[in-house]
Amino acid sequence: MKFLYENWNWISSNAWVATGFALLFFGLGWGSARILYHERLELLKAKSGSAESQPPSTSFTYPQFGRHGKNVLANTTTNVVAEEWVSLRAEIPVNSELHVEMCGPQPEYLDDTEGSWMYSIGHVINWTASEYDFSNGGKQCFDAEGGIADMKLRFTRAGVVKISAYEGGAQRVTWERTFNVVQARSKNA
Repeated sequence: MKFLYENWNWISSNAWVATGFALLFFGLGWGSARILYHERLELLKAKSGSAESQPPSTSFTYPQFGRHGKNVLANTTTNVVAEEWVSLRAEIPVNSELHVEMCGPQPEYLDDTEGSWMYSIGHVINWTASEYDFSNGGKQCFDAEGGIADMKLRFTRAGVVKISAYEGGAQRVTWERTFNVVQARSKNA
């Protein structure tokens, strides 16, 4: 308020310039917030059930694509290219839960001590992950609650990946599937 009081004469004599400055600063603030907080806003929209968000799912669904590319939970995904980002996406009914176990691919060499996949911590929505188990090519469990769950991940080696899903707190596997991780083609080939 002190700024307005001290500069009121200039503001009142240059109303269009002052309005232009106000709109410029508002636009810069809005644009910065939109860029920096876009993912958070989408998550809040999905959780709040706003008019723009989809109605809550009444069954477990696995769309063909997630936010980050092919969805490895979808039946339509049969091949994934190593080192390319993909999604682990599920739409889970309200008051329900999903448990996913992912295994493989096997390492090619005994001294291969890297994990079979990695995920981006900054691009995880509604998933919690267990510690990665390096034995037998790698295994990790992912859990999510009702709503949209999406995670950005990529595979580091070629081979077969097995996914087992437990829907709605089931004690037995609800469904299982496998898909292949293939090496990216060389640009020189």
